[in-house]
Amino acid sequence: MLARRGVDIRLRALVKGADARSVTLADGTTIACQTIIWSAGVRPNDAIAEASVPRSRNHRITVDPWLRIPGATAAYAVGDVASPQVGDQGELPMLSPPAMQGGRYVAQSILDEVRGLGRERPPFHYLDKGTMATIGRNAGVTHLPGGLEFTGLIGWLTWLFVHIYYLIGFRNRISALGSWAWDYLRHDRPIRIILTAGHERTE
Repeated sequence: MLARRGVDIRLRALVKGADARSVTLADGTTIACQTIIWSAGVRPNDAIAEASVPRSRNHRITVDPWLRIPGATAAYAVGDVASPQVGDQGELPMLSPPAMQGGRYVAQSILDEVRGLGRERPPFHYLDKGTMATIGRNAGVTHLPGGLEFTGLIGWLTWLFVHIYYLIGFRNRISALGSWAWDYLRHDRPIRIILTAGHERTE
C-alpha cells in the first residue's frame, strides 16, 4: 500500500547520520532531502539521566518483576524509561499499553504501602491486547495475540472500531464517528496521512 502511494521503502536500513541536506545510512548510502521527519524513538526521554541506577543496553532503567528499581528505596520505573522483563514476554515495547498497565500496577502498590497493608503483590504481568496501525483511508494492519492478523480494509475497520470503543462517553463516540464518516464520504484530507510522494503539483 505504501509503495502504491509512491513511498520508497527501505527495510533493514539503519540511519547513521542526518544533516540539513541529506540522510546517511549505515551502508554509506546518502539520500538527499530538504525535510526530515523522524518518527522512530531511539531512547526514552530520561528525567534522571545523571542518577546512578542500573540500565539496560538501550539505556532504559532496569527494574525487578514488581517494577521496582534495584538498590533504590520505594522507587519504581514505568513506561518508556523502564526496561521490565516480564516472564517469557521479554522486554516490553515502548508503547502506551505497557506504560498504562504498569502505571496502574505501581499506583496500587504505592497505595498498599501507604495504607500499611504489608503485602507483596504478584509480579507485574502485561496483558497484550494486540497492536494496530493505519496509514490512511482503507489501509490498516491489526496484529492480535495468537498471531491473528488483519490488513487492508479489515485492518482499518478494526482500528476504527477499537478507537471508537475506547472513547469515553456515548456522545464522544457518536461525535467522532460522525466526523470520520463525513470526512470519509467527502474524501477530505484530514483522515489521510499519506497523500502522494515523489510528485510535484501546481495549481
